[in-house]
Amino acid sequence: MWKLLGINDDVTTCECCGKSGLKCTVVLSNGEGEVCYGRDCAARALLPVIGGRRVGKPKTADRIERMARDAAAGIKPKQAKPYWSVNEMRAK
Repeated sequence: MWKLLGINDDVTTCECCGKSGLKCTVVLSNGEGEVCYGRDCAARALLPVIGGRRVGKPKTADRIERMARDAAAGIKPKQAKPYWSVNEMRAK
């Protein structure tokens, strides 16, 4: 499972596909070490894999870069609104 650490403007080559000349790379960690992937490869790597198939809603490369820049700046992601059941709504 990959974890998004931030963004690196110094490394311009994707360690996944080898594409070079990138504006920036996204730094990911799998617990053992860190890798620098391009935006598209990072988006594919962050999709959860269940039973050998990637599942979930794919994130766009722009969203991945925005999340990486926020992580590098120390901005925490917005928390989801709490779920309210129908019974709790009726009680109010």
